[in-house]
Amino acid sequence: MALKGIIFDFDGTLSPTHTRQYTWFQEWARQHDKELIHEGKKLDTFDKFMDFYNRTIAVNKTQGVYDALGLPCDMNNDKHPVWVGYERFKKENFVGLYRGMADALMYFKSIELRMSINTTNKIASIERELEHAGVRGLFESIITEETLFDYHGAGNPEAIKKPSKISLSLALEELGLSGEEAMHVGDTVNDLAASKRVMRLNPRRFEDIYAVGMTYGFETRDVLEKGAETKSGKLHFDALADNAEELVEIVKRLL
Repeated sequence: MALKGIIFDFDGTLSPTHTRQYTWFQEWARQHDKELIHEGKKLDTFDKFMDFYNRTIAVNKTQGVYDALGLPCDMNNDKHPVWVGYERFKKENFVGLYRGMADALMYFKSIELRMSINTTNKIASIERELEHAGVRGLFESIITEETLFDYHGAGNPEAIKKPSKISLSLALEELGLSGEEAMHVGDTVNDLAASKRVMRLNPRRFEDIYAVGMTYGFETRDVLEKGAETKSGKLHFDALADNAEELVEIVKRLL
């Protein structure tokens, strides 16, 4: 493998946005005179909340988290007060990048690796965080919720979010790379599943991308080590990294 580019997930991979999710739900609950309680148990620590959050969102998506906590939200209505409150909260609460990640990104740029971000987040919130961290100019491509909405055409971007491979195919096209020249760095088994058997065109073929799991994000090392069950069989990450420094060492081995 001669590595030429890296595609990054954003939430939980480049930025610890899951910490902001916890503080946001605390704030939204406070505004409605509630506590974070599920099935009679207080979610009064970050670990308790994230365990509940990950289990709930995997089945019922973000709407299910609000519903399970008895908090007002309508994910289909972008005028709902929850969105106004959340956007204001994000603007006032930058989370930055993980320790050492900005230095790692600048190193990757210095050795001429092409870089992309592949996220289901909105472009505005991603760019705010990147600009705040001083790394926006390092990325040639950013695939976001808006990209998937426009690409899908029928108005249902949910259908092509990871573990769908389409966003990775788009990122490869924008970087001008084949799958064997790229690495995908994420923090969930959905990132892993999206990395394998990516459909490419002209000529039509499936390609695998080297997948690295960062163990500090939304899903724990234990979850990442178990891998992903897919129709094509069991998948495992090609490598796991506990921090930005270990990611740099993995990249060096693949140059």
